[in-house]
Amino acid sequence: MSEPAPTSAADNPLFDLLAAGDRAGTLAYAAAMDDDEKRRQKSLVRKFRLVVSAEPTCARSADGWWLGELTADHWAAADIAHMACIGAERSADLSYTDRKVAGDAPPALFPDRLELFVESWSARYVRNPKGWDRNRGIEAMFDWVRSGLVPAPVQPGAMLLLLSETQVERTDFLKFLRERPALIDVTLKELFRVPGVKGASAMQFDEANPRGHRRLSVLLPQLIKLGYWDGEWVRQQTERVLASDEWPEYQKRFFKLLRSNLAK
Repeated sequence: MSEPAPTSAADNPLFDLLAAGDRAGTLAYAAAMDDDEKRRQKSLVRKFRLVVSAEPTCARSADGWWLGELTADHWAAADIAHMACIGAERSADLSYTDRKVAGDAPPALFPDRLELFVESWSARYVRNPKGWDRNRGIEAMFDWVRSGLVPAPVQPGAMLLLLSETQVERTDFLKFLRERPALIDVTLKELFRVPGVKGASAMQFDEANPRGHRRLSVLLPQLIKLGYWDGEWVRQQTERVLASDEWPEYQKRFFKLLRSNLAK
């Protein structure tokens, strides 16, 4: 059982929002806090986050830490307030329990530091592409590109993360790209420059996709047909990769498939 909520929770509008699990209200309030209030609230926010993260969904608090049943919104609100109090650098290194928090909180809390998040998240992904929990929500950077909040990223991790979207059942990858054309023009072109890593490469994603029409080696030629890429440029880049000594033979298999599909 947790200790009772501290006296600093009394008549505290931020605590009231956290206790109610009001993620939208918490985000708006946290975005408006000045540095002095962030310092004052930091200890309470840290304690609240520890308390709610230790309890299961639907739990109730006899000590007044939250109202009603504990929900994912309480955890999300706790993460949002915590991010506001610890700053952009530490927030960029957090693991997010909620994809929506990863997407919505940084632009609201740190609108001038979003490229820091892109850099940190890209490096995180390339270090461990299979760290599903650690990487949850970092694909939000692509929605930021769509909204014009950040330029299309060129980091290897961002490119490999973009390729991983071919594995997401809910995503029509070609539609996803066409809604974010800057990714086609910039990020996706890094495919021809940067080899993959263990756990993330074009060949691995193609092999892991059970539906042939969703494979990257099939989708890329469609970008030529739709006018996004120049066919001769793609063929030249493909041949350059195949002639290179810097690419693993396993990853070259993808470009052999691509060359075959380009010829059809």
